[in-house]
Amino acid sequence: MLAATLAAGEVAVIGPAAPTAAEATALRELRHYVAQAAPAGFVTADGIADVEFHVGNTAAAAALGLDLATLAEDEYVIRSSGNRIVIVGGGSRGTLYGVYRFLEKYLQIHWLAPSVEVVPVHADTVALDTLDERVRPRFDYRAIFPDTASNDDGGAFAVRNGLNGYGTLGISPQYGGAMRFGSPDHCHTFDLYFPEAEYKAAHPEYFALVGHRRVGGQFTGQICLTNPEVLRLTIANLKQYIEADEAAAARAGLPPPAMYEISQNDN
Repeated sequence: MLAATLAAGEVAVIGPAAPTAAEATALRELRHYVAQAAPAGFVTADGIADVEFHVGNTAAAAALGLDLATLAEDEYVIRSSGNRIVIVGGGSRGTLYGVYRFLEKYLQIHWLAPSVEVVPVHADTVALDTLDERVRPRFDYRAIFPDTASNDDGGAFAVRNGLNGYGTLGISPQYGGAMRFGSPDHCHTFDLYFPEAEYKAAHPEYFALVGHRRVGGQFTGQICLTNPEVLRLTIANLKQYIEADEAAAARAGLPPPAMYEISQNDN
């Protein structure tokens, strides 16, 4: 086990012997913010002061019957037992969400923007309730689309606020990665399904009628949504994308994309 006792208080933060990249982040974040915000440490609902946090896929989690295989993607559990506080989650990000939930609820830490955080310092011992939370997000995909020219923090701001998507910036493995869209892209895909250069000459009827002209192209036109052949080809192409993505994911040892997006061109 990995353990670190914070010099400022009787708090140990313990993780798996071989933490995943996201579990290592969860351990680091909990140590970092507890040292800042709770220098006097914690006291449990039973009056115990020498608190231990067990974070991730630990023996303490197993002792409470918390099997990662039973936790859904992004689901997490925060549970106390004696002087132990166990935080564990499913998938790649669940444990991180549990840590951030604890920091928000009990230390009133908030991340208001990628460069703005609120970390109040608690001069007295922080009193904890009996902890028993099991939380599963109601939405599978939770995202914002930030300015792509800035704010690239590896996904820290997104995951600290319960998101699992971060526009084109993505989320790094240390923050659990992002929920992925399948091919060909995450938005504005009509033109990728029906490239004007490939289809326009032989099948102008595949493209939208604007005035008296058939107009395609990502920044100029759309596809014809009333054409049954367009619908048939869209479904056929989507199936091909799914099959190719599943094969590529299997070769890479990764889960396949969970979502596919079909939407209008960007104009």
